[in-house]
Amino acid sequence: MMHTNRNLARILTIAVFVISVFGLIVLASASVVLSQERYNESFYFVRHQLMYGFAVGVVAYIVGMKLSLEWLKRIAPILLGAAIILLALVLLPGLGYTYGGANRWITIGPFSLQPSEPAKLAILVYLAAWLSQHQKELHRLRDGFMPFTVIVAVIGFLILLQPDIGTLFVITAASTLVFFFAGGRITHLALFGVVALLVIGSYVALDEHRIQRVTTFLTPTADVQDSGYQVRQSLIAIGAGGIGGKGYGDSQQKYSYLPEPMGDSIYAIMAEELGFVGATLLIVVYLGIGYIGYQIIRHTKDTFNRLMAFGIVALLLIQAFVNIGVVTASIPFTGITLPFISYGSSSLITFLAAAGLLTNVARKIES
Repeated sequence: MMHTNRNLARILTIAVFVISVFGLIVLASASVVLSQERYNESFYFVRHQLMYGFAVGVVAYIVGMKLSLEWLKRIAPILLGAAIILLALVLLPGLGYTYGGANRWITIGPFSLQPSEPAKLAILVYLAAWLSQHQKELHRLRDGFMPFTVIVAVIGFLILLQPDIGTLFVITAASTLVFFFAGGRITHLALFGVVALLVIGSYVALDEHRIQRVTTFLTPTADVQDSGYQVRQSLIAIGAGGIGGKGYGDSQQKYSYLPEPMGDSIYAIMAEELGFVGATLLIVVYLGIGYIGYQIIRHTKDTFNRLMAFGIVALLLIQAFVNIGVVTASIPFTGITLPFISYGSSSLITFLAAAGLLTNVARKIES
């Protein structure tokens, strides 16, 4: 046991930084065409990701790895409050930035922040703190389930206003799993699931564009020039990659065929260039990080640390497989980043900070 914490922390650190550097390499190829078109330089996006995402993320990782988890537990309500405020600021004209019909960013001069990314981590840290202090009441409807529902509903409502269905699903799913892992009753979770499905279903049904996304999932070839275009182009990219891929840098779909080649659809570009082998290896790495996380959770005795570690692992795996599921037409289309890989400083910083916290938990195992 004395060596377990050091081994797990070391392996996790190596895995996280290998996948992060790999993400920069994939991004350099996936973004080169769009970078040249918009900024007349080939590596604008990867340079931006390196400077404002990876470099800041490394600092966030170190901070997460070194800070006192007892102190983090005490300030969890402040973190949640800050996340709520930032999510609300997105909706203010002049401060929130609109792109593609969504208000998901705050811009101040040359800097931008997508508050929903750190909000994912903030709510999981808060839930871990709250659940660790109320374990005896979790089975009660009024004292356990209802406060949990209110917490998730407040964050969910603000994200729904952006709108960002993908992030809403990831946060709801990860939070629900943490509540269940902490000791929540399955009947309460079933009720929560039914209500959540009704809310999301009604939200989708009220907008023709959202209905088209569901229709496209059910019949992806029905309208390949409009609602089904991005899914169709993703599948073409994946199919063209075959077993071994076309070779790094040789994607054809990134030449203005596939929208968001460096963001939501980067997995398709990677599959085209590195083939089934490369695409599968990335999934194996995600599962490997998940397994390391499982070992950390299994050996951790402190309730707050264990619940936070569980939430971080759940967040990573859910978001990774939602992105991959969308790109492979396995689930309805929704825009969400591929952790450690997609372009987006807020996402990369958040996941590196989360990985730092997970490493911190691993380092505390022996005590």
